[in-house]
Amino acid sequence: MPNIFSTIDLETLRLSSRQMLDALDDLEQHLKDPAQVQPPLLMAHQPTGGRPQIEIDTDFLTKAYRTLEPAAITRILSDAGQSVSVRTIRRELLCLNLAEPGPPVMSTTIHPETGLITKVAQPRVSWSTPAVVTDRF
Repeated sequence: MPNIFSTIDLETLRLSSRQMLDALDDLEQHLKDPAQVQPPLLMAHQPTGGRPQIEIDTDFLTKAYRTLEPAAITRILSDAGQSVSVRTIRRELLCLNLAEPGPPVMSTTIHPETGLITKVAQPRVSWSTPAVVTDRF
């Protein structure tokens, strides 16, 4: 039977298979004893005015966003006893250049003859996660 994979491709497949099995073993261990996992760090600073500054662990946020939507990340942080809004998660993702800004909420049109300005709400677009998962969480 002829070999359909080159030597390099076959070795890559074997390595990837080993990594996937290791990831499954890690997940199994986590599910047996979830208390071993440290919750992500979330620090809130209260300046003298305005919105409190919130810093979320960048490594956690990067890995979580590869597989989860911002609402799911909020639930994980909430389960760890650290309250943060979905809007804050989205803002952090934008600041870290992990996500693209969404379309405008309102569009403005000016009637060419009357000069009347009309604002129309755009339909909601769901928040999308990246399509490619390149690292395990």
